[in-house]
Amino acid sequence: MLDEPLLIRADGSPEIGTGHVMRCLAIAQAWQAEGGSVYFLGEITGALESRLRDEGITLHALESTPGEKNDALEAARKAQTLGASWVVVDGYHFDGSYQHRLREEGVRVLFLDDYGHADYYEADLVLNQNIDAEEALYSNRSEDTDLLFGPRYAVLRKEFWPWRESRRTPQPEANRVLVTLGGADPDNCTELAVGAVGRLDREDLRCTVVIGGSNPNESSIAAAAERTDVSVDLRSNVNDMASLMAEHDIAVSAGGSTCWELAFMGIPNVILVLADNQRGIADRLDEEGTAVNLGWHESVGEEEIAHQVAQLIREDDQRHRMARKAQKLVDGWGTNRVVSRMRDRLFLRPVRETDCETLWHWANDPKVRERAYNSEPIPWEEHLKWFREKLEGDATIYIAEKSGRPVGQIRFDFEDSAGMVDVSVDSEERGCGYGTELIRRGTQRFLQDTGADNAVAYVKVSNHPSRRAFEKAGYNLEKKEEFEGEESFVLRRYLNS
Repeated sequence: MLDEPLLIRADGSPEIGTGHVMRCLAIAQAWQAEGGSVYFLGEITGALESRLRDEGITLHALESTPGEKNDALEAARKAQTLGASWVVVDGYHFDGSYQHRLREEGVRVLFLDDYGHADYYEADLVLNQNIDAEEALYSNRSEDTDLLFGPRYAVLRKEFWPWRESRRTPQPEANRVLVTLGGADPDNCTELAVGAVGRLDREDLRCTVVIGGSNPNESSIAAAAERTDVSVDLRSNVNDMASLMAEHDIAVSAGGSTCWELAFMGIPNVILVLADNQRGIADRLDEEGTAVNLGWHESVGEEEIAHQVAQLIREDDQRHRMARKAQKLVDGWGTNRVVSRMRDRLFLRPVRETDCETLWHWANDPKVRERAYNSEPIPWEEHLKWFREKLEGDATIYIAEKSGRPVGQIRFDFEDSAGMVDVSVDSEERGCGYGTELIRRGTQRFLQDTGADNAVAYVKVSNHPSRRAFEKAGYNLEKKEEFEGEESFVLRRYLNS
């Protein structure tokens, strides 16, 4: 478990809204889940302040002017006092000199970004979770700055985590519309969307409207809802967006971070672009077939919004197709990928159907076949049948990723309260120590996740590298016996060993 503080320096000012802070909250929650503590430095008030305190995050007021030299020095000093080696930075105040000063003071920096707004990038890691992220945005950067790009790194808060392995299934028919247009919504597009939904002539239609904590237009939105014949439920200060989204079929949203939450939940959305940095996101999601981009909000009227929502309600096949494509974009493990990169370790995720071919290639690697108990090549059809049986049976399989690419797998076949281990590493990644790390961390996670008593490995006596890897990963040599017709070592590890 992690026992290290994390410091967050994010822009939580009311005029900006909640977006920057909520992204950082997702990372904070993943850090806390591994045993670390989290501290927040900056301006924050009201419901957002209460939310962070409820999450067990300690708040510190900023004494310096936001974004200036003393801000960076204050953040660095706070990190040093706390013993935090990482500072997470998110906000438009923070430029290249801010990053430079933090690193100059000896702290590591994760910089969350939308569209390459800084003049220069010197953070250790730059995260842009948007689908339109590209290296050209960060051409002016330090040579040791690493980039994390795209929805595979979409940071989702912990209320979404329970939906990762049991993905939400869209309803056969649609009659529930969610309107969510950001924390501030200064142009009051929420009221426009409410008026549009009110144009739909459906008695069974239900609409939920989320009013952001920094939205000053709640009274006019409520008045607009009263004028419609549609059932409209107004919500504010929603702490569990995942459960709320799960109750809906379609959304009207802005083109910001909410798009990744909706995509993960399999909810097609009609997008109004509220800021310049949302244009690329909205365009690409429309091209990918997961959303409908209506463009710049000032050029969109109620009639156009109503038409697109009505079409998605009516076209069940189109809506289901969009939902499937969206869920492929965002698998929900982005936050954990980010924390794994911060900690410079492998990231483990559950196997999914799209890993089938990769596992087949790994299984047929000559070295793997040579060390296996059955050394014959595995035909594709046989592998496909085996894979489907494993997905439906008692097997637990984790895929290991490094820098966003799969590098190995570990499988546990559950038998008699124990998990029998099978592990392999991509041939191009051998010699990097991944095997031992994969065995150690994969076993720990399996024993914690499943409640199994122990994990056991059978290794041919001639396979010295595999035996060493298991022993370095905490397995104890128990005995020598015949297994599958071969003299083998039996190695075992218990949860707390």
